[in-house]
Amino acid sequence: MTSTSHIYFTANKPHEGPQEFLCVMREITFSDGIKRFIGTSDETPESAWPDIVYKRNAIEGGYDKIGIYRTTETKSTQWFNIQTNDWKGTPSVKIYTFIPTPL
Repeated sequence: MTSTSHIYFTANKPHEGPQEFLCVMREITFSDGIKRFIGTSDETPESAWPDIVYKRNAIEGGYDKIGIYRTTETKSTQWFNIQTNDWKGTPSVKIYTFIPTPL
């Protein structure tokens, strides 16, 4: 397993073509309750982020690839009640599911 400290991904910017972006590693709690890392970027939409899951390598430093993830989102039933000046219902919830893959 090779540990990587700087992880890049390629995304296509409209009217500019493909560009390389540095991942900002973000810790996510997955549906199984375990925290793992995914690569994110403020410069691209979430749909362009890589679907790779990483774990922190404390010995070598950096991150190791351990699988991929998929997301599902529950539908929001939330609405604003102007009489009580309060939100009612349930907001949408994004669920991250880890899929282990062979290295």
